Amino acid sequence: MTKLDQAILDARVIPVLRAPRIERSSRLVNMLCAARLNVVEFTMTAENALEALEAARRVDGAFLGMGTVLSSHQARQAVDAGADFLVAPTL
Repeated sequence: MTKLDQAILDARVIPVLRAPRIERSSRLVNMLCAARLNVVEFTMTAENALEALEAARRVDGAFLGMGTVLSSHQARQAVDAGADFLVAPTL
């Protein structure tokens, strides 16, 4: 089992950052990790989702995912931005 697998299994809550635009993503993720919420999902519905995920990669101990992934192109973009996992509601 990977560290990501274990973190997801241990998580009681996985926060989802869903907004038209995600500001201060590294600060938000840092605060969530301090509260022991280290698995966090961003959503492709935010206009700056990829940039927000990239910025949050700086937070040690965070496992970051991208949700609302609707195509293989979006999946590749999310992985390239540093996503540890993907959520694809329609694939």
